[in-house]
Amino acid sequence: MLKGYVTFLCDDCGHQFEEIGLVWKDTSLVTPVKCKKCGSMHTCPKITSWLDRMRYTVLWKQME
Repeated sequence: MLKGYVTFLCDDCGHQFEEIGLVWKDTSLVTPVKCKKCGSMHTCPKITSWLDRMRYTVLWKQME
């Protein structure tokens, strides 16, 4: 499902950028996208709770 434009934050380089957000496998998470600056896939929406941040850490490991 399409979420619209989302501001992403790269966990590796800290770059913020906007990209179209898609839902990750019927969850409340947004699918990570490639960072436009460093090419990392370790990205998440800018405003996330600490619990969501932990869930993204698990998601990044699944994607590798």
